[in-house]
Amino acid sequence: MGFLIRILFLIVLVLLVLNLLKKARQQPTHTSNQQPGGAIQMAKCAECQVQFPLSEAVNKGPHQFCSTAHLQRWLGKE
Repeated sequence: MGFLIRILFLIVLVLLVLNLLKKARQQPTHTSNQQPGGAIQMAKCAECQVQFPLSEAVNKGPHQFCSTAHLQRWLGKE
């Protein structure tokens, strides 16, 4: 009976190690729009004032827009 418990313990241990290795491989790398804490940097559209991820920004000089349509609308107001 002790032999069977040792085998079961070994199987569980191997499965735990494999699970940890799998999770370590799946961790995402930091992208340019993420801060060290994992928070995504946000931008505010100069046209509609809605906040959105900085990585999706359409830039025109110092201004950021959530879409090209809002950039075009903003350019029409100038």
